[in-house]
Amino acid sequence: LQTVTELLKVDENGDPLEGATLQVLKADGTLVDEWVSTNQAHEIVGLEHGEYIFHEVSAPSGYMLMSDVPFTVTDKQEILKVQGKDLLTVTELLKVDENNDPLEGA
Repeated sequence: LQTVTELLKVDENGDPLEGATLQVLKADGTLVDEWVSTNQAHEIVGLEHGEYIFHEVSAPSGYMLMSDVPFTVTDKQEILKVQGKDLLTVTELLKVDENNDPLEGA
C-alpha cells in the first residue's frame, strides 16, 4: 500500500497560490521533494510513514513566508491533505520629526 500526500499552498482566502518554492523535509531536515506551487495540489506518492515538514523556501511577491507545517504520514488508507497559508505583506510607513515624534498631515 502506497501513501498519497497532497500539499497545497493557499492565500488568506483559501485560494491556491502560485509561484511559491516549497519543500517537504523529513523531521531531521533531509530534503524529500521541492517544487514551485501551481493552482493545483502537489501530490507525492509513497512517502514512508513518519514525521515531515511542509516548508516554504520563497513566497510569491507581496506575501510573507508561511510558518512550517508539520505533518505525519501513517499507514491509514487515505489521501493526506496538507495545506500551508501565506499572508499578504503589510508595510506601515510613518513620517517622524528629528525627535522621532510622528508628523501629522505629511
